[in-house]
Amino acid sequence: MKIVFVNPPRYEGLPVIREDRCEIVNRYLVNPPYSLIQIAAVLREKGEEIQVIDANCENLSYSDAQERIEESKPDIVAFRFTPTTIEADMETAKITKSFYPNALTIGICWTLKRFAEKIIRDNKDLDIYLLGEYGTYETTFLSLMEAINQGSPLDTVKGIAFRRMGDAVSTGPRTTYYPYDKLPIPAYDLLPSLSKYYISPKHSRHSPFTIMYTSMGCPYSCIFCVVRQSKWRKRSVGSIMKEITYLKNEHGLKCVFFMDELFTMDRQRTVDLCKAFIKYKIDLRWYTSTRVDLVDKELLELMRRAGCRNISFGIESGSQRILDYAKKGITVEQAMQAVKTVKEAGIGVHLAFIVGLPGENWETFKETVDFVKKALPSMAQFNVAVPYPGTPLYDLARSKGWIDEDLDYTQLQHQVSIMRTEEMTTEEIEKARKKAYRSLYFNPRWILSQLSNFEDLSLTTRYYLKCLKMYLLHGMKHAH
Repeated sequence: MKIVFVNPPRYEGLPVIREDRCEIVNRYLVNPPYSLIQIAAVLREKGEEIQVIDANCENLSYSDAQERIEESKPDIVAFRFTPTTIEADMETAKITKSFYPNALTIGICWTLKRFAEKIIRDNKDLDIYLLGEYGTYETTFLSLMEAINQGSPLDTVKGIAFRRMGDAVSTGPRTTYYPYDKLPIPAYDLLPSLSKYYISPKHSRHSPFTIMYTSMGCPYSCIFCVVRQSKWRKRSVGSIMKEITYLKNEHGLKCVFFMDELFTMDRQRTVDLCKAFIKYKIDLRWYTSTRVDLVDKELLELMRRAGCRNISFGIESGSQRILDYAKKGITVEQAMQAVKTVKEAGIGVHLAFIVGLPGENWETFKETVDFVKKALPSMAQFNVAVPYPGTPLYDLARSKGWIDEDLDYTQLQHQVSIMRTEEMTTEEIEKARKKAYRSLYFNPRWILSQLSNFEDLSLTTRYYLKCLKMYLLHGMKHAH
């Protein structure tokens, strides 16, 4: 069958990241649609005819995308969407049906899977919703193709919601994972040029650039997280090196962002991977994320030698009371020490915070601001708390009356607050978010700490000017 994977056009002219926990509009970052080209590679290996249209990276209009889809003569069109962009992204299904009414349209969105049946009902041009669980997209899609090719009922396929007789039916979650190390290399060859279209978290000079996963899942219990208490699954060093070597040889890769939740969860695997990078002289800048209690001085120094230039931590708050409420499982002291150790290793540090978690008030917010002023991270990100259905935060917010009874899934955004706390209104939470950015960007000590980065002074200067532009011109809208 002819299957066309579509990364839909940009949202209001801005690039969109459509990768599971990172389903956001991001003003300055263009990522390859990694999850789509991973599924595409699996299906191509099974003999399906595959095409990929990345309208986001090429900045195609929906009219342009429609022309590409029409030319492809698809049997199936699959695409990803996000809570923020869902109304626009569904145009992908609409334009497909306009000239190929019998083509199947399949949508994928991690954060809205609890609304799957409602989304099917609300969007008449969407036939199937891949419910998804980390690592099950591939097995679900394979099972779906088997049912379609054999003419079997769709309700035999676990892990989907679909349209039947004008209504929506869900088959429940799928728990069968595709063997991680048996995944083929994603279908990079079906994308436009990695160096021309994709923009790294730092600067275009670090292109060709891609994102990549070396592990998935997170067993920790943070009450706000859509990935909480999920199985942590890792790739072997050999599997990672195979993909990196391919990208270096075939695409001249210079920069990669490992999008793992917990890159250093298995310390020995991290050590082995770094030693492989060093042994085989893999000239690569790379960035990743992990927890503050999963790093140490020796490991960080090795990571720096292997090419690591930035680590992101989800700190969430500078208040121990908030961290305890959120079941983060770390202390403020641990967080501060981790920041210090990372900086001493010569690695940049990106800190992510959430404003408006349970217990938040102006006093706890001040503790966060004070933490940032003391830590002086390379970069910081401040989001508002989002009560995603399926998380304990959502259940708490419903029981406390902090959110509307009829939650609109299009409102689940990281910059517009829809959930109050006992002591702060949604308006105050949004005000606090902007105040947090102001306390960083206009802090002379932070500016001086950035400009002292002589390793890449021009890059640091451009980053700071970009920060000012986001704050002064855009009011931190779509800033991450």
